[in-house]
Amino acid sequence: MGLFEQRGHPVKRLALLLLLGIFVFPARAQESWILSTGAVYMNRHTAYGIDLGNELSACALSASAGISGFSLGTDALRTLGAGGELQYWSLSAGYELALSDFLSVDAAFTHYEYSTDSANVLAPFENSIGLSLDLYADVVSAGLSYDRYLGGTGGSFIGLSLSSFVDLEHVWIVPLLHATFMSQEIEDKLLKGRSKGMGGGSGDNSTVVTTTTVTGLSSVSLHAVILVPIVGGLTVSMHPSYLYSPKSELSASSSHFVWSVGLRYSGSL
Repeated sequence: MGLFEQRGHPVKRLALLLLLGIFVFPARAQESWILSTGAVYMNRHTAYGIDLGNELSACALSASAGISGFSLGTDALRTLGAGGELQYWSLSAGYELALSDFLSVDAAFTHYEYSTDSANVLAPFENSIGLSLDLYADVVSAGLSYDRYLGGTGGSFIGLSLSSFVDLEHVWIVPLLHATFMSQEIEDKLLKGRSKGMGGGSGDNSTVVTTTTVTGLSSVSLHAVILVPIVGGLTVSMHPSYLYSPKSELSASSSHFVWSVGLRYSGSL
């Protein structure tokens, strides 16, 4: 786990990245490539408080490589059960810069390929740009992020987070409070309550496209990321969370218990 030793405890950054589903590498000088691959099972696929998987469980696979702050990654996600399908695969590139021992910024570009542009409310967008600012402290750390989805009417999401860290010798826990604000113009056929479910736009054969602009608070969530190193670079992650989604047009219910379990291996060349 020493590969992630920067700005405090070596696994703190890793835990936060597992939480966000992104694997970015520390922005300190590295003489070798860091490689990582992992798999995650989740009871439902959500992002920004939006139900993206029609309330189905899902499995995601990812692989990434990074050196000296630069990172490259790919991942794919499939929903499971009746009606499950490969939702998307993606390619991403990013860079993280440490401005000081307690402050860092990073940027990432991601390209998505969805099975259909009606898979969920984010499926119409092929590309996104993400920017984030992280402030690290001994007791509480804070983060600010901005994600912009490109193409069509576009969509913007701003995230605010507060986190801490608990070291229980061979188990590490990161409690985190997160809130997301959004602004997106969405086709009505993709909204909850306006079709038979998110994805597919069933029963609507009209050639007229109508949209609704959704703005404001999209989620407040409380998380606990639990990391258990097994052997070498192998780590098990457990991630229970409570999610409040006030946007009824984006989620079937306002509150959810969301959880995931994962296995990841990281090493260097």
